[in-house]
Parts: sequence; C-alpha cells; structure tokens
Amino acid sequence: MIADLQPGEVVVPEKIDRISRLPLAEAEQLIASIRAKGAKLAIPGVVDWSDLAAGAEGVARIVLESVQELLLKLALQMAHDDYETRRERQRQGIQLDLQGRFPRKGIPMPRRDYLTALQQAALVSLPEDEGEFIRRYSLTTPDLALIQQRHGDGKRLGFAIQLCHLRFPWQVLGPRESPDPRLPNFVAHQLGLDPGGWAEYAQRDETRREHLQLILAAGGYRAFSVAFYRELAVWLLPLAMQSDQSIGLAQTVLQELRSRKVIVPPIPVIGRLCAGTVTRALRQGYRPLTEPLGSIRRKRLAALFQPKEATSVSVLT
Repeated sequence: MIADLQPGEVVVPEKIDRISRLPLAEAEQLIASIRAKGAKLAIPGVVDWSDLAAGAEGVARIVLESVQELLLKLALQMAHDDYETRRERQRQGIQLDLQGRFPRKGIPMPRRDYLTALQQAALVSLPEDEGEFIRRYSLTTPDLALIQQRHGDGKRLGFAIQLCHLRFPWQVLGPRESPDPRLPNFVAHQLGLDPGGWAEYAQRDETRREHLQLILAAGGYRAFSVAFYRELAVWLLPLAMQSDQSIGLAQTVLQELRSRKVIVPPIPVIGRLCAGTVTRALRQGYRPLTEPLGSIRRKRLAALFQPKEATSVSVLT
C-alpha cells in the first residue's frame, strides 16, 4: 500500500493499534516511509498540529513540530504497551484453560481491583468544564418548586444539593460523604443561601434519608439491585468479548445505568461487574480453541508455555 501512495494523500488508520502493534522503532520507520512518499498520516485520537506548524516560523515552528512528534511517540508507545499486555493476558488465559485451571461454571469469579483509584475517581467526578458544570447543575423551575417546599434554609440547601448530585454523577451521597465544594457553592448562589449550611444539614441523617426518598420518587429513579447486576452482566458480555479496556467498559456501564435512570452504585461494584464479565468473555473466547483438543494434546500444548530452565522465556514467548 505504501508503494502506491501519492504526494498529498492522507493515510487514516482505523485505530492507532494498526500501527502500534509494531515496536516503537519499527512504527517510526513505517511512519517515516509514509511521509517519504509525500503523504500525510492522520491518526484518530492524536492531536494534529502539522497545519499549524506549517504556518508558523522560526522557534514557534520548531516547538510545534517537536511537540507533535512527542505526542505521536507517546501515543504509539502507550498503545503498543497495551497491545503487548493484552497478548500476555491471552497467553496466560490459554495456558490456564489447557491446564484445566480456568474458572468454570459454579466456580466464583476472581475479585480484583479492575479499576485504579484514579480511574474510579474520574468516573464520578464533577465536570471540570465550566459550561458543562453550569448546564448540569442549573436549577429548573420544577426543581425550585420542590426545593421551596422544604422549611428552613439549611433543608432547602441540602435538598437541592442531593437533587443535583443524583442528577450527576447519579450517585447518592453517603452519611459521611461531602460533595465537591463547587456544588454547594453553585447551588447556594442560585438560592441566595449560605453554602456553609450544608455542614449542619449533613449531620441530620433522618432528614437526609427523607429528602432522598422524595427526590427518588419525583425523578423516577430506580435502585441498583442484584437482579439488575445480573441483567447488566449479560448485556455487557458481547462488549467485553470485543474489548477488555477497563475504563471504556466502566464508562459504557455508567452510560447504560443513566439511560435507564438507575442509581449508580459504589464504583468498586462496577469494577467487579466488568472484571467478572471480562473473565467470562475470555473463557468463551478460549473454549473453541481448547475444547476440541484431547488430553494428550492439551498437555503437550501446555508444556510449550512452561519457562525454559533458568529463564522466564517459554517456547511460545
């Protein structure tokens, strides 16, 4: 394909991993060969400043071109590392299945931290963009009507904050949990109240629970249940067979919960749901490869994954 490229043509790979399956040095050689033909490479997900750099001069152009190359190298290396990680997981899964150690029906799925602490926080953090923040938390006329039915400034403020927090990130504030300070400040400003009133309201568990039930009923929210957990696991399985990207699957689950007006449970629950579903997806993917093999062939194939003596390298690695 590269030999047929013409000057001025644009090469658009479907995904960056079409290039990043190669080690970084080989990926850079491939990109250099495309550019040598006078063609341009446009990779989805990588910021392209080439036109901006072409219009700049002197130091500004050098800086823009250098930053462009750095971004490309980082994207290639990260995608290649992810590709190698997935290959290693597949190798380990096949080996376990051949040895009969892969989880089967009736055996509990492994529980592990599928999402990092940083990823968990990012999934339920309030919007950083000011415009989106205002859009999500601006009180409507029906909102104000509900809020004004509460007696006392503290109760109005607390009710409004719970209402907004359920709106996004669709989670209930726990008894000892405080919202992002930006939320009380923004809500209090709309109501003409003191944001400090939240601290006193937060101590009234009975009032908070009572207000929460009113908000759930008014908004038509549904509770997250064991039955829904199982239903969601079945729904997620086809997606997990296509990708085991933790943050992507978790974001998809949250979008589905919100579309069904289901309250988002603690994020570790979402992590366990994704981890268990990915495990089942891997098992289904490996089964057609290993089940037709007899016991002798299984043992022979499993032996190929065993590290060589005094090394960590096997015949297939």
